[in-house]
Amino acid sequence: MIRFSKGLLDAIMGNAGFRGAMQGGVVRVFSGTRPATANDAIPVGCVELARITTDGKTFYPGSDTNAAGLQFSLQSGGVLNGVGAWIVVGRANGIPTWFRWNWGGVDNNVYSDSLPRIDGDVGPDEMFDLVLPLYSIFPSTRYRLEMFEATISG
Repeated sequence: MIRFSKGLLDAIMGNAGFRGAMQGGVVRVFSGTRPATANDAIPVGCVELARITTDGKTFYPGSDTNAAGLQFSLQSGGVLNGVGAWIVVGRANGIPTWFRWNWGGVDNNVYSDSLPRIDGDVGPDEMFDLVLPLYSIFPSTRYRLEMFEATISG
């Protein structure tokens, strides 16, 4: 189940909205047990296995000078679709179990009730929040996500 941080909920209900808060961010893929809330710090023992960025470029939080931050466009009916090539780039060896989608600004992944974040489960099929048909990730991993879609329905 997807979990939004308090900071993202505040952004959605405020002036930024979902797209404004998360545009230009990065998805980090981890091994281990995800935290109880998206406000919480990354638990001890979790390893960042990969990052998902535009074209697999290196992401620099707060000053995305090489346009690595993830972009999406609004479609009709409250649907956001990913724009460009969203590439999973391996950083370490391990089995992916969860992700954290950080906004485009600086986030040291310590406890925060003000930063926009999304946490979710990673797995090989539609039962998971992020479908990633990679049972293991290695530093040499480069994988293009087929699609990204976020929907809010009423």
